[in-house]
Amino acid sequence: MHRPGRAGGGAENRLAHPPATMVPAAEVLALHRAVRACLGAGPGGAVLRAAGEATGRYLLAHRIPRPVRLALRAAPAPLAARLLVAAIRRHAWTFGMPEGLGATWRGGLRLTLTANPIAPPGACGPGCDFHAGTFAVLFQALVDRRLLVRETACRAAGAPSCVFTIGRG
Repeated sequence: MHRPGRAGGGAENRLAHPPATMVPAAEVLALHRAVRACLGAGPGGAVLRAAGEATGRYLLAHRIPRPVRLALRAAPAPLAARLLVAAIRRHAWTFGMPEGLGATWRGGLRLTLTANPIAPPGACGPGCDFHAGTFAVLFQALVDRRLLVRETACRAAGAPSCVFTIGRG
């Protein structure tokens, strides 16, 4: 077991006493780095993806009003996707995206994070499993359950931005 402030990023106390409110971004970043440092890229990435998926489920259950969820599910997929992207952009800071989210629609949907603090340049391997998991849950639940989210470029691997493609297979 790690002592608080060490490789665990002080997370031990959070396990015993989960936060009831939002936590500082620096603490979240430290936790992401600690997970990767302790577990490695493969297992750590899987844990962070699961955390992103849990975050997506939390957002669906507690942060997206029921009428909005119903309206998005009833809308044609292209319209629902545009509305969901607009909502994510309005709340980008809550997703750890300080400079927001870029979106292009040519040949399918591509989401771009230019300043993604959880994928700092020089890290070993992709650092966006958390965002991919969150996006997957939201787009599958609100747009089309057959959509897949793939990270196609990552700042951690030397790309200028983190890029996610969203589409079927």
